[in-house]
Amino acid sequence: MSTNKYLPLPYFKINSSFEILDVSDCAKQTFHIGRQFLDLVDDESKEKAKNHLLQSEELETELVLKTNRSPFALFKVCTNWVAEIGHILCIEQDQHIENLMKKVNEHRQRLEETDMALLLKKEELEKSLQRIILLSGPAILLSKDTVLIPLFGDLTKELIEGNRNKLLNSIDNEDVERVIIDFQAIGSLDEEGIKVFVKLIADFKLMGVTPYLSGLTPKHAVTLNQIEMDVEIEYLSNLMEAVNRFLVQPSLQLSVN
Repeated sequence: MSTNKYLPLPYFKINSSFEILDVSDCAKQTFHIGRQFLDLVDDESKEKAKNHLLQSEELETELVLKTNRSPFALFKVCTNWVAEIGHILCIEQDQHIENLMKKVNEHRQRLEETDMALLLKKEELEKSLQRIILLSGPAILLSKDTVLIPLFGDLTKELIEGNRNKLLNSIDNEDVERVIIDFQAIGSLDEEGIKVFVKLIADFKLMGVTPYLSGLTPKHAVTLNQIEMDVEIEYLSNLMEAVNRFLVQPSLQLSVN
């Protein structure tokens, strides 16, 4: 009995005519399986699939495939040919985004645990507080041209100044085009904190990097509107909008092209 059906990813066994000879159970759950693998490929990606999938060597490429839940899903497709039989694994790229969000949430959880330790150990207050400040402005490279900075805690002068040099150094790279600053985990906005934050935004612009602000609450927006900000910045509704705009959509466009 073939063990291919138990593979934890969509797997296809095909011949040189793209006829499907065998599939995994995961493939059946993900796709509406017909006779031809090309039937699963979006029309705009079929020519690319024909040119790439029949290459004899091991190959990785990206294709837009039709799934049971979406007609346009981006997959990394890994192919290997043995004795004129092709073995294909399909890895949905949305999983990469989900893993990224998981890492951000894990960092947020570590910060909360650090904050609780601070309350339990008053004698280490100053040392723990400095640690929280340094943890509260991580720089995460989403792609070669996009950096994510999820801020945590209250927006204070100490928070921004404690992380300023680290954040500027994180984008001191000619390939970085944009920085997304996420306010989802920000509490209150301190007036002095806003002023030094505006200076940080201005520094990003001087370095040729476009800043975007995501995750603002209505309370944040009201506070920012009350303070004159002499720099322009584009607002995004949330982090998922930013990820879709700057990671998912460009990947889909590259796959189609």
